[in-house]
Amino acid sequence: MTAAIKGTFHCVMYTPQTKLLDCRARSVVLPGHDGCFGILRNHCPMIYKLEMGIAEIYDGQSQTCQLRPVEYFLIGEGFVRVNDNNLVILAAEAVYLDGMPSDKAKAMLENAAKMIASRNDPSVRCHSRDIRRAGLICRLGELAGYKA
Repeated sequence: MTAAIKGTFHCVMYTPQTKLLDCRARSVVLPGHDGCFGILRNHCPMIYKLEMGIAEIYDGQSQTCQLRPVEYFLIGEGFVRVNDNNLVILAAEAVYLDGMPSDKAKAMLENAAKMIASRNDPSVRCHSRDIRRAGLICRLGELAGYKA
């Protein structure tokens, strides 16, 4: 084993549309149904329910993945499976701003900010889940370095 991948594990993220990520990671923080939790190399086997939230993938500095030191994804509900240093994330949706054209990402962030601003307006009907998702999109934008 080379020094570049020592202490890492294989990480794959799927949505119904595509395989979004396939890399080696040093650590991963995920939004579980009862709070955030972390995964490191040699984690015990488990299957766990995910809630909507921000996933943090910390780079394993491998040649197979071009992650920055940490990448952030907004993921919808789903499940995660850990077994034999393999992490599989099955997410109902995943938003990754760095993989999106700049104008589309900015439009998404602007729409999210407008939804949050209008949450107290009685003439605008928004589901609380949509407001929560909008807040997470704004947070994802901050983490990804987009200016408000």
